Amino acid sequence: MKILLATDGSEYSEIAAKILTCLKLSAEDEITVFHAMYFIPCLYGQESYRDTLKSMKQEIAPKIIDSALDILKPVKAKISTLLLEGTPEYSITDVADECDIDLIVMGAKGKKESDSLFIGSVAKSVTINSSKPVLVTKPPVSKKSDNMKILFATDGSRHSSATKEILSGIPFPERTEITVLNIIPWEFLDIPRTFVPELDEGVNHVIEKTGSKRLLESKKKSLSERRNI
Repeated sequence: MKILLATDGSEYSEIAAKILTCLKLSAEDEITVFHAMYFIPCLYGQESYRDTLKSMKQEIAPKIIDSALDILKPVKAKISTLLLEGTPEYSITDVADECDIDLIVMGAKGKKESDSLFIGSVAKSVTINSSKPVLVTKPPVSKKSDNMKILFATDGSRHSSATKEILSGIPFPERTEITVLNIIPWEFLDIPRTFVPELDEGVNHVIEKTGSKRLLESKKKSLSERRNI
């Protein structure tokens, strides 16, 4: 598996790198640690100011790469690095295509709100526009479990099937737990459930009968997805 780890040195990128250390990657797998140096022309009116900031970013960029490499030390996969100038969201998708990456891994959010003009836009843009699968990570809100637990939400569509294929190809630890979830939508979305008892008996009978049928179909769909992971 060829993985592109896109990092900006933030705590969110560190979480993405740590996720990779949890996988059973082998010497046959490859990880490319990538960082894009982005210069915003509109903020750099004076040439001396622009050159100073550019020099600072060029000095810091290798340190951003090194911080990710430190986290990835336990990983057995082949690791390479790539540092380019360009808009992060476009650079990430371009590199993923050019290097024929199997999976892009990145944090859900970059710099803090007070420091960034593009809050959350990079991860969102990459997710929407990338032709490659994207794994977006977020910091855990609860105590870390000894086992990796994954919730696979499926609706039986081709997109869910594609997600299933990706999950099947990721070398998760042996004790990983995958829960397959299929949600049956409420037929009367515009009617609050508190008013349902007021519907006539005939309508309630149809709802109950249809619900039972759809529940059975949902269980079959979830079982089928689980067998193929």
